[in-house]
Amino acid sequence: MKYCEYCAQFKPDAPGMFCMKCGSPLLDRPAPGEPVNAAPNAYTQPASNCPSCGRPVPAGRKFCTGCGAQLASPAQPQAYPQTPPSPQAHPQTAPVPQKEKGGKKTLAVVLAVLAGLVLITGGVIAAKYIMDRNETTQSEDEDESTTKKKRGNSGSETSAGDETTKKTVPSDETAEATTDFTREETTYALTPAPAEEETTEDYYPAPRILSASTLIGEVLPASNVSADRTFDADQAIDGRRETCWCVSTDRGGEGARIEFFFTQKTRVSGITILNGNLYKPEESIYSKNGQVASFTLYFSSGEVMTFTAYYNNGDPYGTQTIPLTYPVIAESVVLEVNNVYTGSKFTTNVCLGEFGVY
Repeated sequence: MKYCEYCAQFKPDAPGMFCMKCGSPLLDRPAPGEPVNAAPNAYTQPASNCPSCGRPVPAGRKFCTGCGAQLASPAQPQAYPQTPPSPQAHPQTAPVPQKEKGGKKTLAVVLAVLAGLVLITGGVIAAKYIMDRNETTQSEDEDESTTKKKRGNSGSETSAGDETTKKTVPSDETAEATTDFTREETTYALTPAPAEEETTEDYYPAPRILSASTLIGEVLPASNVSADRTFDADQAIDGRRETCWCVSTDRGGEGARIEFFFTQKTRVSGITILNGNLYKPEESIYSKNGQVASFTLYFSSGEVMTFTAYYNNGDPYGTQTIPLTYPVIAESVVLEVNNVYTGSKFTTNVCLGEFGVY
């Protein structure tokens, strides 16, 4: 029976010649109850003696089981003939089937067929386009030919009429000249000269204001300082910085309206404003009267635009230039005051020194 001397156990179920637990070679020893003179096992290994204590040590041990000394030259386990492994111990992997080379050829054929179909389709489309174009050209040629024939028939009828006239009229040079002149005049009448297109790029002159009129607001009475100092609408276009248009409303100057009339329909690109009452700026009259803060322009052509004016701190040359959102062609414009810089003394009026356009 198989016996592991290192484990000191019988291994009757061990499949091989080595211990499954410690790896030592198995010995063939009689099991308890078996006769001692049993036939020796072919795989039994002779034991060696310990060089230190002289005790027998089983083959393959590295240390003595009696004294624990390390063996000088541990015996190598003797190779024993092993049963060759069964062919089924290591099953071989089935060979992977290789693709046939014919698959590449099939793919190439399919691609070639597709390319051929694309070329044929493109050729058919191109041919149809050329045929349609030729038919269109032929139709246009036929229409032109028909028109020429109609003109030729008309000319023939005219010629026939002329020949009849020649037969009825005496055949002298004056009659022939008159007939030819009539035919030539009729021919020229078929091609009238093209009408000239109107151009409006530089047609409108530079804008200029002709007059002004107050629409909403009570014009302040003439100044008690000077009899000719008035505050009507014309004072805003007289070109004098010390005069102004000044009106009062029940909303403190808001809602006041003044209309400016141009000399004719003109192109306006922007406006200029001299804000406030600039009479005697050293006396701070400008601060006592209201000034235009924001306003809206209503052009006669229908355009509406809103702008903001800055406060004039007594500068008689502080003209503000405001470009329009886009150029406008109109005959007049209405300025409506939306908000007012309220004066410190006269809180119900609003003053505008000068107004211009460009």
